[in-house]
Amino acid sequence: MRGVWAAVVVVLALVASCAAFSNPKWTTNPSGNRFKNAKFSFAAPFQFVAGSAIPHWEYGGSTLVMDDFVRLTPDRQSRSGWVYNVDQCFVHNWEAEVAFRLHGSGARVYGDGFAVWYRAEKASQVQGGPVFGLADKFKGLAVFVDTFDNNQDRANPLIQVMVGDGRTAYDTMDGTQTMLGQCSADVRGTAEPVRLRIRYEAGNLVVQYQLQPETEWKACVEVHNVDLPLGYHFGLSAATGDVADNHDIYSFGLQSGASPDREPQVLGSGENLVEGGKTGPAIQRRNRVRALESPPSSSSFGWVAAILIVLVLVGGVVAYVVYALSKDDKKRF
Repeated sequence: MRGVWAAVVVVLALVASCAAFSNPKWTTNPSGNRFKNAKFSFAAPFQFVAGSAIPHWEYGGSTLVMDDFVRLTPDRQSRSGWVYNVDQCFVHNWEAEVAFRLHGSGARVYGDGFAVWYRAEKASQVQGGPVFGLADKFKGLAVFVDTFDNNQDRANPLIQVMVGDGRTAYDTMDGTQTMLGQCSADVRGTAEPVRLRIRYEAGNLVVQYQLQPETEWKACVEVHNVDLPLGYHFGLSAATGDVADNHDIYSFGLQSGASPDREPQVLGSGENLVEGGKTGPAIQRRNRVRALESPPSSSSFGWVAAILIVLVLVGGVVAYVVYALSKDDKKRF
């Protein structure tokens, strides 16, 4: 009889696993219309698990992982640090949100700032460099929070957007010649972490910031017809030079507005990040048409096959239970 009950337990376990057959990497936020992906996100408290304080992320340079935040640089001169996701992102429409604090002993001069990246390089290929701690002439998207006033116009801190083509160098004079848009934002020296939101949806890029919790989000930059390739990596970096600051990251979260079960299709490539030799938002044209004409992925057949296998196993166990019960009844008579 014990064998029969064991079989019943197996049946219940298989049924439960079949009912929960979904993508475990995604969770729905309270609003119900967006999905958060844990492997592209991190938040305090940070604890070392399986050799890493931040699963799915690598870090280097001067970066220190504290209990409550990730310090990309301390308030010391000539430091740089980074944290970089090891997984490629194949999300079509996404929203990234960063909570950070920039602070230090400098009262009038400080810097240099930090960057939020969506870059082509893998984590194993990350190299330090002059653009807020990472290499120049990058491919992908960068949102800079530039706190040092290079051109002495007293507009810093600046939040700037740049799309890199892999050939164009960042303009060190506050990105004047390479930016797609910018805004002045008093995001340094705050008592509470500031939040930066980057939304990419249907080729439109919107950047906002929030100075205090539960307050209104302020508009910063909006750029249309931006075509970002799939399969790039998210990261953050910061650097100090002759002046310094603490660059502390409290959290990074990525949400998707699309169904997480949809299989990725390539909508862009690095080739369309340049127009006429100048860095700018790529015009969406052939790539989107090709994606629409591409054949559907076979991944859906994989899900169906897996479910069928589970159902076959359940049927087999049920048959065994029926057989065992009937055999047990015969023994009684």
